[in-house]
Amino acid sequence: MLGGPQAGIIVGKQAFVKRLRANQLTRALRVDKLTLAALEGTLLLYKNGGIEDIPVWRMLSLPLDTLKSAASELVEALQSNPAISAELKEDVSQVGGGAWPTVDLPTWVCAIRTIQGSVIELESFLRLGTVAILSRIHKDWVLIDVRTLLSGDREDIVQRLGELVR
Repeated sequence: MLGGPQAGIIVGKQAFVKRLRANQLTRALRVDKLTLAALEGTLLLYKNGGIEDIPVWRMLSLPLDTLKSAASELVEALQSNPAISAELKEDVSQVGGGAWPTVDLPTWVCAIRTIQGSVIELESFLRLGTVAILSRIHKDWVLIDVRTLLSGDREDIVQRLGELVR
């Protein structure tokens, strides 16, 4: 799992690579120059020790105390919103993907409920805003996994949920 473009490299004995190259699907699966450039850039990050610059690896390697702190800050930022209830909860991040389809990582989440309305409506409200906020529903809570947040996302979440008050 490189964490960059959705591409890979086939390496092996010449006879096997030759057979793969002759397959008709090769034409459909051929990568373009942009994908090759992205793959090269990703491999150079690995070579030069810049793995923390690859978002997926940065997210996967976040320490639990950092995640708990970020989730606590988000919950605290939402406490003044009278339209919702927000709590800090332990959970797991599902890595997924082709390389790690069944791997779960411990995480901390901001769990949200609305005072009025369903969690399905709340999840849809978050996802369909000007900035899509991805979350998931679990046991009557909308969960925001802080492992996946980028810089500025917390402010977007607080602002979007603030629209429920109006």
